[in-house]
Amino acid sequence: MDFIKNFFISRENLNIIDIGTGNGDFIEIIKASFDNIKSLTAIDINEKTEKLIKEKYPEVNFFKTDINKNNFSDGQFDITCLSNTLHHIKNKNNLINQIKRITADSGYFILMEMINDNLTDSQKSHMKIHHFAAKLDMLKGDYHENTMSKKDIIKIISENFTIKAENVFLWEKSFISEETAENFDKIFSLKISTLEKSVQEKLTDEKNTIINSVKGKEFQVCPELILICSKNNFK
Repeated sequence: MDFIKNFFISRENLNIIDIGTGNGDFIEIIKASFDNIKSLTAIDINEKTEKLIKEKYPEVNFFKTDINKNNFSDGQFDITCLSNTLHHIKNKNNLINQIKRITADSGYFILMEMINDNLTDSQKSHMKIHHFAAKLDMLKGDYHENTMSKKDIIKIISENFTIKAENVFLWEKSFISEETAENFDKIFSLKISTLEKSVQEKLTDEKNTIINSVKGKEFQVCPELILICSKNNFK
């Protein structure tokens, strides 16, 4: 991701945190974009994530914690990153306030989030799958919104940051996912089986409709909106 690397080309010896790290996909981007990282921290509330990150990235300081219940110091990090996590957070104001608090005065906040604008057919197929997954998560009690538009994301962030046009990027992944409709069918069937029996039949019908509509089609991840905001632009 050259635009991040080029933006921070002269900054080294940085303390960086990845919030809601998940499978660690953004850790790879951080490692490729920054030279001479002083420390790299990742946090997530998922126990499976803790095991995965500690095995895959032993050099990363991982903490199983909620960003709203952390013990990080004010201004502890030079770069604060949030990748495809915004739509998993209900109280976004609390999240942004914590990001502001732990980011150094001379630091930056990097946001990456999928968008639903101008999608190709393969991206629309993947979005249908993602939205049904979000519905199942919400029924399970895990907060998970649908994919948002570029305009909606910028509106949320601009309430707390001044966003400069030159610091707004769009990254469209060229690769096609190897996942198939059959794989998603199995995953969704398992999730539905854990929910109340009163909703299982209706959800199974909805699942079958979605799976049949995308069966045999390619899946490509939606485009990613990337915003780079400096701490001195915090409102």
